[in-house]
Amino acid sequence: MDARRDEEKFSYALVSAAPLQDTDATGIGIIFKARDRSTLKTICQALDSTDEAAAAYEAVRRVLEEALATGVGRPAIYLDNSEVVAQLTGEEEVPRALLATNLRTRAMMHQVGRPQVIAATTSARFTARRLALDAVPAPRGRLRFRPQQLSLLSGDAVV
Repeated sequence: MDARRDEEKFSYALVSAAPLQDTDATGIGIIFKARDRSTLKTICQALDSTDEAAAAYEAVRRVLEEALATGVGRPAIYLDNSEVVAQLTGEEEVPRALLATNLRTRAMMHQVGRPQVIAATTSARFTARRLALDAVPAPRGRLRFRPQQLSLLSGDAVV
């Protein structure tokens, strides 16, 4: 195997969905991490007219899409919505409104090779949560979302 290609693949992802103040939007924050804990990629986006659970499912699906696209098998997904974690692991019943979404997400999980979905802290200090809360809803009448690529600073180097 090419060691350089493996370094470019993510090993785990930190995922959060958080309601944004004074809007009907929910922000999602996704941080893709390498084995050495370095950040490979981030996603910060506001989803209009979406509740927190539906946004959490959307964020998990984006991680699974990235895993399929890059050939990552069995990534760990740390999600701060314990209700959605319990639904995805079969420990809790899925509300009727989320049933189709849950089934699509679980089908993707099987394609990826059954990734681990792990409950993460719900603390405001969780970095994916802070990223989700930084999402900016699009003004009405314009594009429904505006993806943002963020650079994280580490000392003098841009990571």
